[in-house]
Amino acid sequence: MEILLNENISKYRKENKMTQEELAEVLGVTFGAVSKWERGLATPDLGLIMQMANIFDVSVDALVGYQLKSSNIEELIKKIDMLVLNNKHDDAIFECNNALIKYPNNFKIVYLAAKTYQIIGYKLHNNDYLRRSINLMEKSILLISQNDNTEISEITINGEIAQCYISLGEAIKGIEIMKKYNINGIYSPYIAFSYASKPDFKASDIEPYLISSISNFNSLFLVAISYSKYYEAKRNYSEAINMILWLKNLLIDIKKDKNKTNYYDKLMATGYAICADLAFKDNDSNKAFDFLSDAYDCAIRYDKNPTKMYFDNLIFKLDGYDDEYAEDTLGNTAMDAVLKRLENNKILINKLDELKRK
Repeated sequence: MEILLNENISKYRKENKMTQEELAEVLGVTFGAVSKWERGLATPDLGLIMQMANIFDVSVDALVGYQLKSSNIEELIKKIDMLVLNNKHDDAIFECNNALIKYPNNFKIVYLAAKTYQIIGYKLHNNDYLRRSINLMEKSILLISQNDNTEISEITINGEIAQCYISLGEAIKGIEIMKKYNINGIYSPYIAFSYASKPDFKASDIEPYLISSISNFNSLFLVAISYSKYYEAKRNYSEAINMILWLKNLLIDIKKDKNKTNYYDKLMATGYAICADLAFKDNDSNKAFDFLSDAYDCAIRYDKNPTKMYFDNLIFKLDGYDDEYAEDTLGNTAMDAVLKRLENNKILINKLDELKRK
């Protein structure tokens, strides 16, 4: 194993904004000794290594350059996850604590322990575990430079901390953390719900976060389309169609007046066209033509009275707030969107032309 002690002494000393002279003074050694360590000309004894690890707030393993193998970490994660899944809470906590003793400054270990304490804390309504989770989450942020998981960041970890505080009954503290890290409204639904859960909440507190949460609602459209494409790739056309129909039912349910059009009718026309294409691929031409007729009717209805406003005719529009302008790449009209979705299916395009001529 390659020893990186000399490089790491220099690295951590600089990160702690210490000169070689200052480190030497703290350790009670000469400046020349520190200089030799960093140049690899000499090696400090174990007691000094442990002392430096404490000064730099890193583990001895990290200081000397030993890295916990990824395979070991993944095995440990799987082991603890299975313990939590099987409700073996004491065993899971025991394994986490052992890992923290061995690798107290390894990001994956610290974050794993934080999540374990959090999950078990939620399950058992154990406030001590939730506070322990907060402490470990905060420490994991200090170690974030080691993180290689793109789904975890300082923003997401602070969101976890905020939820712990809310579960502890410290809603205001949790809400303030979420507000600070509410990039692109990712925590708006949580903030709105946290306010609404308070018996004395003010409408003015919750309104901006309800509006911001609409962007999260719109993402359901992308999720449904993605799931549909996933099932289509597996040639499971019936499930692919079901995902689009689930979205269609949702878009109908959010209308204030079911007989009046809104922006989401344009999306529904596209959805029907997708279903037509999927049914055709499933060799069910009758169902494909039925969906095509629905797409045509929906597109005609929308194009007669088009709107680009997100909140027009929606059940969750708030008084006093300006509407938002909807942008999409579906086409200038709903019929354009339908044609775009069917452009590679000549039979359905010809059938659509027949509907237009009627």
